Amino acid sequence: MLSGDDVAGRVVRGGAVRLVGFIVTNLVATAATIVLLRHLGVEDFGRYGTVLALMTIVNGVTEAGLNLVGTREVALAPQGAARRALTGAILGIRLVLTILGAAAASLFAVLAGYDDAMVAGTVLAGIGVIGVGAQSALGIPAIVDLRNTALSVVEIARAVVLAVGIAALAVAGASLVPFLALQVAVGFLVLALYPVIFGRAILVRPRYDREQWIRVMRAALPVAIAGVLAILYLRIVVVLASVTVDERETGLLVTSARIVEVIAGLPLILVGVILPVATVAARDNADRLRYIAQRLVEGGLILGTLAALVLGFAAEPLVVLLGGREYEDASGVLAIQGAVLVTIFLIQASVVVLIATHRQLDIA
Repeated sequence: MLSGDDVAGRVVRGGAVRLVGFIVTNLVATAATIVLLRHLGVEDFGRYGTVLALMTIVNGVTEAGLNLVGTREVALAPQGAARRALTGAILGIRLVLTILGAAAASLFAVLAGYDDAMVAGTVLAGIGVIGVGAQSALGIPAIVDLRNTALSVVEIARAVVLAVGIAALAVAGASLVPFLALQVAVGFLVLALYPVIFGRAILVRPRYDREQWIRVMRAALPVAIAGVLAILYLRIVVVLASVTVDERETGLLVTSARIVEVIAGLPLILVGVILPVATVAARDNADRLRYIAQRLVEGGLILGTLAALVLGFAAEPLVVLLGGREYEDASGVLAIQGAVLVTIFLIQASVVVLIATHRQLDIA
């Protein structure tokens, strides 16, 4: 399927479906964010965003390149028992790393002197990240099989669960901790929907296979190093702000960073659509791989520049629309941070080709 004559059409249609899913997901997320910004206020939203920044670091570090390298390895594995065994091994690695990462984040929250609400929220959000990590690993075969409609449904479901929970808690007048506890629902309620969305065949048990674990982790390590640096690039500023400046300034920085993070998720989705095809092309068809590489770089430059220009010119009305006039000062930060989107799009375009050709070390 990944090397057939119709693969270009499947990729374009799949990319279009994922793009629509991305737009719907972020419209739902935007509505939820508006409720959250106005309910919590600048200071509490800063505390909320600080915990989520920690969880984003945990999720990114514990992903450790497993999604990208796992997609390549599963794309090349024979269908059937061999593919299921490999997916189970990837799931086992992800669960172990995520549990350790969630525990480390909770310890950091205590050592950093966060208040009781933030510490409790970090523990609860960490539990949710474990569920999200399991979702990510189990979804790799669906990525390889180009089941982009089902993958979009999962992304929308995740956003809807979070948005409905935020709306309900806001109506109930909830404080910070219940909003962070929603990450548990996002992690495990959506995971429970996987057999419904993908079919029971997608479910595999976590599996320990020393040889496969070593092989996968060795291949993923350079991608993990690059991924950690990319995650820290924006999020570490939020974490540093939480322990060095006042809550209002942290809240403004969090507001800007969250908007950039949302848009930065688009190239990652498109990478997932294209990587399986690029992997098989790297093995079988050098001309197709060169064509893919050229189009990825051109598309990345166009989309990244467009995103940066939109944030540069529309930063103020965007933050005011989301949070009201009390967030207006975040617009200057957003206009600056938005410029990074050009490089984010270009980097992800290059990552596809480097992973497909087993050149992970070059990424690091």
